[in-house]
Amino acid sequence: MKKLLIFAAMFVFMLVLLESCGNKGCTDPDSVNFDPNAIEDDGSCEYEGKVIFWYDNATKMKLLNSGLITINYFIDGYKVGTTPVTAYSATEPECGKSGLVTATQNLGKAKTLSIKYEVYDADNTSNLIFTGNIAFKANQCVKIKLVK
Repeated sequence: MKKLLIFAAMFVFMLVLLESCGNKGCTDPDSVNFDPNAIEDDGSCEYEGKVIFWYDNATKMKLLNSGLITINYFIDGYKVGTTPVTAYSATEPECGKSGLVTATQNLGKAKTLSIKYEVYDADNTSNLIFTGNIAFKANQCVKIKLVK
């Protein structure tokens, strides 16, 4: 009986030891801090989303005809880029397209987050041209087509 109790105690000790050896970390591959070696999620996952702003030739012409030369882009009150009005795309662009504004947003621990954007005349910062909300998604690029 004594040997059985010793064996049971050793078995429980080994189980506890093995359990405590498991790697903890972020197990979500959509996160920026994904740990492929983590076995157990520890709640540390952090997320980012991207957005690209674009408009077509028709909107470009309307902006030019209204006297605009350069525009500034803001997300949540922070300036994320500036482009000349002539920077347009004939078709829906991919994130990171040269000449357009692509911005990365920290989403914290949220996999989705809605944040306000604003686009202003760079020469007259009180002239709001576009505004709306961006529905950011973890590890994805949202494409915002601006239409005038």
